Amino acid sequence: MTNNILRSAVWVITATFGLSACAALNDSSVKTLPVNEIYSAAICNINKQGITEIKDKEALQDMLKKANSHRLNSKPKDLSQIDFSISQVYLITMGTRPNAGYALKVTSHEASLENGALNLPIQVELPSPNSMYAQMMTSPCTLISLPIGDYDTINVEDWEALK
Repeated sequence: MTNNILRSAVWVITATFGLSACAALNDSSVKTLPVNEIYSAAICNINKQGITEIKDKEALQDMLKKANSHRLNSKPKDLSQIDFSISQVYLITMGTRPNAGYALKVTSHEASLENGALNLPIQVELPSPNSMYAQMMTSPCTLISLPIGDYDTINVEDWEALK
């Protein structure tokens, strides 16, 4: 008899936690948005850290020319398929860094939007303290596109570690 009561109590508690977890996952204030990485490089020739919206195709082509200016005979990547009437493009830059241990890595094809804050799936990679890296100036960047939206703030995990 005591075992049946104990089993029932465990079942009720387990079911309660399960339902509350499902309710948290279905929170309608959190939305996911598709993210496409359209360009990424270790050297982009952009000296300042930042997140910048690219407003149109001309600005996008200018940015790509600057990012590839250190490469002889390079042709900018053709990104004419990007439709700025339905997509926003953001340039995420780390600024000038002293070695090859710095990078930006897109970790998912989905960003989350919660209460106006866009959380980008980008990981800031910092040099490991016990590793050796090429001592050269780098300026990592990545370009992403996502659906047009009204974003109050844009967040990148560990962004403050760069300052």
